[in-house]
Amino acid sequence: MSFLFRTPKMPDMSKSIEMQTQAMEQQTAILEKQEEQLLSQEQSAMKKAQATAKARRRGPYRLLLSSMRPDAQTGIKGSSGMLGG
Repeated sequence: MSFLFRTPKMPDMSKSIEMQTQAMEQQTAILEKQEEQLLSQEQSAMKKAQATAKARRRGPYRLLLSSMRPDAQTGIKGSSGMLGG
């Protein structure tokens, strides 16, 4: 009956602690990767919005700057009056 009065030994927690630290490191790596993806998505969305705004500002004037049209008032010489021809 000596086992009744004996103090219990504490279980070895080193493996448990190692597993927890590995899980935490994996979680932080996943979070960092997600943050990088989110940042790249935000940057691409910003670039797309800037490109759209630039196209709206400069879009109507693009045809006037064509190499076929040296002067916008005279029009393109040498083309027939028909559309597509």
